[in-house]
Amino acid sequence: MVLLLVTGQLAKDIVLEQAKKCKINTRVIALNMPVASLMKPTYIALNLKNFDLSDVDCIMVPGLIQGDISIIEKVTGIRTVKGPKNAYEISYIVNNFALDKLDKNKPACEIYKEYLKNNSLKLIEEVENNITLLNNEGNFRIRNLSYGIDFPVRIIAEIVDSPKLEKEHFIEIALDYLRNGADIIDIGMVANESNEEKVEELVKTLRGITDKPISLDSMNLEEINKAIEIGVDMILSLDRSLLEKVRVKENVHYVLVPMDLPTNYFPKEPSERVKLLEEMLNLAKIRGIKNVILDAIMDPPFSPSFVSSIVSYWLIRNKFTTIPILIGTGNITELVDADTPGINAIMMAIATELGASFVLSTEVSDRCKGVIKELSIASKMMFVAKHKRTYPKSLGMDLIFLRDKKILDEQKEKEEGKIFYAEEEFQYLNDPKGWFKIYVDRKNEEIIVHHKPKYNSLESDIIIKGKDVTKIYRKIVNLGLVSMLDHAAYL
Repeated sequence: MVLLLVTGQLAKDIVLEQAKKCKINTRVIALNMPVASLMKPTYIALNLKNFDLSDVDCIMVPGLIQGDISIIEKVTGIRTVKGPKNAYEISYIVNNFALDKLDKNKPACEIYKEYLKNNSLKLIEEVENNITLLNNEGNFRIRNLSYGIDFPVRIIAEIVDSPKLEKEHFIEIALDYLRNGADIIDIGMVANESNEEKVEELVKTLRGITDKPISLDSMNLEEINKAIEIGVDMILSLDRSLLEKVRVKENVHYVLVPMDLPTNYFPKEPSERVKLLEEMLNLAKIRGIKNVILDAIMDPPFSPSFVSSIVSYWLIRNKFTTIPILIGTGNITELVDADTPGINAIMMAIATELGASFVLSTEVSDRCKGVIKELSIASKMMFVAKHKRTYPKSLGMDLIFLRDKKILDEQKEKEEGKIFYAEEEFQYLNDPKGWFKIYVDRKNEEIIVHHKPKYNSLESDIIIKGKDVTKIYRKIVNLGLVSMLDHAAYL
């Protein structure tokens, strides 16, 4: 097997170095074009006619090349595929992925990532469809959702202060959570208020848009019992006093927390939390509650201790090996000023190692928007990594949004031309064609650009909408809405 790598002059040294790292016989041809990605398929095809390709089995062209590369295959008679977008990834793709899975339309890096992702999703699908797992101790079912030690961690998405929301807004939040991977929608009630009369309408509203399980988050006995009466699937959360009084119903799943509100008792020491939960477990059995979930309470850092609360969960899992656990990750994402993707990845790793069945989170603060989607991705990542007994990386899915997984800087060119330093002070000049106001419509996931033809007017004469910034600025250029290069560069 001989692979031919086609490149341009600027990337030649990189591609030659990558060829040495490939585990199959590899040749390199650098055509007389500086930038490889700017080569046209016809240009490549015509130039390759000048080379002896009798030993070549497959041609790989740069992944960023535009146009139909099948012409190369027609002219040379040799199978031609797109390589990765970045030359630094060539050896990794060649050594870890079968060349016969690459094609003419998509860059190799995209195909490889899709392949890894599909493999991961297939593993999850096989588990989800394996109904025999429900026979194993530690696995359970709530409505139409399986959960437990053999399943991925399930995401409970709380709609905070539900009784205060307009019906349309309540539905909008729920649908957004469902689209982003929520397994259970949680109706968050208002603390220190009694809204028993609103519970039925809230539950019915959710039942009208989803058949997924519904939970109620309240510590008001009347609200809880009303929810149980009308068929809610899960109750979050019962302290010791509520556990003594709550209505018992066979198919309801009850979350227990280590506290007793009337006596203001909430132990800080992990061993004391476990002791109280054990007492509550015994009380739940006496009361005939069959479906119990334990939540040791995840404390934010320094209130009193994030680490101690993790120890509490660890002690619970070691003492009660098959009882479901719930972890409130929202206590961390909402109360730590840090980007949520990384926090959610680590919290989900902790939850998965502990064999937790659920995580509960919210999207209250603006910087937490998207948390449910992040947790859904993280749950899949950690579940697959656990099954494969590997690190949660290179699985075809990730939570890398703000950085590159690998810095792939281009090799610096020789500085043979005249060098200028850009040090001039900026001078603002109005574009005679007008100015723009740019908005983000988060609900419809669109960028909206308003063009103002005069600098002393707020009225728009043209409005451009789209999801792709490249298409938007090209539309601006095509409509002749900019006349100055620095204005175009600014946009």
